[in-house]
Amino acid sequence: MNPKPLLLSFLTVLGLSLALMAQPGPGRGDRGAGPAPGLDRMLDLSEEQEAKIQDLRLQHQKEMLPLRSKLESLRDDLKLAMTADKFDKAKAEKIITEMEKIRTQLEVARVLHHQAIRDILTPEQRKTFDMHLLSDRGFRGPKAPRADRPGRSFDPDYPNWRQRGGWDAPED
Repeated sequence: MNPKPLLLSFLTVLGLSLALMAQPGPGRGDRGAGPAPGLDRMLDLSEEQEAKIQDLRLQHQKEMLPLRSKLESLRDDLKLAMTADKFDKAKAEKIITEMEKIRTQLEVARVLHHQAIRDILTPEQRKTFDMHLLSDRGFRGPKAPRADRPGRSFDPDYPNWRQRGGWDAPED
C-alpha cells in the first residue's frame, strides 16, 4: 500500500482544521479596539467620523499590543514563581507590582481612547456614547453565565443543573 495518498489526505485535513481554528468565533472579531462595532451604527457616524475613529482604533491597538504582551509574559513569570521548588515571596511581589503598573497603563490608555472618540462626536452622539459607557458593562458587552462557575445556571427553569449531573442529567 502506498502511504503517500494517506499522508497527503491527513495533511490536508490537518491544514483545513488549523485554518478553521484560526478564524474568530461569533462575536469575537475586533475586541479591545475601542467601542463596540455595533455602537458605530447606533451613533450614525458620518464617513469622516468613521475614518477618524478607525485611525484612533488602529493607533490604540498599536499602543495596547506591547502592554498586553508584557502583561501576559508577567502572568507566565508569576506562574513559574508560584510553582518553583522554593517560593520567593519578594520575586512574586515584584512581578505582581509590575503587573499592576501595566494594568494601570492599559486602563489609562483605554480612558484616553474613549475621550479621543468623544471629541470626534456631535453633542447628540456624545449622549448616546455616554449612556452606553455608563451602562452596567460599558463597552465590554453583556456578561454571559458560565458553566464552569458553581452556582451559575444557563437555564433558570433548571437552577441546580450541576448538582443533577449537568447537561447529561435526565429530564424530569
